[in-house]
Amino acid sequence: MKPDGYIGLLGLGEESTLHYIKKFNTKWRQLYGAYCTCPLKMLQVDFNTINPNLPFNFDKLIPLVEKHIITLFNMGVDAIVVPNMTLHLTIDQISLPKEIREKIIHPFTETIHFLKSNKIKNISILGTRHTMNNELINSYFKEAAITADKISSSNIKIIDDLRNAVYDNGANAVRRNEWANINLPNSHKVILCTELSRINNGSTDALEIQIDKAIAKLHI
Repeated sequence: MKPDGYIGLLGLGEESTLHYIKKFNTKWRQLYGAYCTCPLKMLQVDFNTINPNLPFNFDKLIPLVEKHIITLFNMGVDAIVVPNMTLHLTIDQISLPKEIREKIIHPFTETIHFLKSNKIKNISILGTRHTMNNELINSYFKEAAITADKISSSNIKIIDDLRNAVYDNGANAVRRNEWANINLPNSHKVILCTELSRINNGSTDALEIQIDKAIAKLHI
């Protein structure tokens, strides 16, 4: 039996939002049939008011994001999904009531739960240049006794060039075999980026974990 309830999705940029919607619907149809769609409630916002302030202009980001999160909560949703990984650094600094906080599906903490349950202790984080060099993001994993390896500058360039190519031209224009040039032999690859999620070739994907957890919330 299908669960009642809704997932609240913050609309941030056309391509990333559409990718999330597609993933939600794909997973929902796998559970409930080919003609079903995931019960989403969307709050579309102007990403141009947010993107220039990412990742660390918290003075500007906090009031903007807080307003959007509260609006989503008031739409009567059972889970809240924000389709931008680094924006969760801002969300963690907002003083939100417990009943709102517990609805937010946090991609970092959910990915950590996945890694720990699979006894994975050594990873390489793949994302934007900022994400791969971000000590704050690394600290989430370090506190959970998971080591995020330092990625070489040459690999960072390859990964970030791929991400930018997806952002500018779409996933179909990207040569997926470029992944073969990324030599990270000693650690488990974890994707923390919507663009890289669109060309993922089997690495652990925080976006997929985030979506699975949101759907699971409707079954509680």
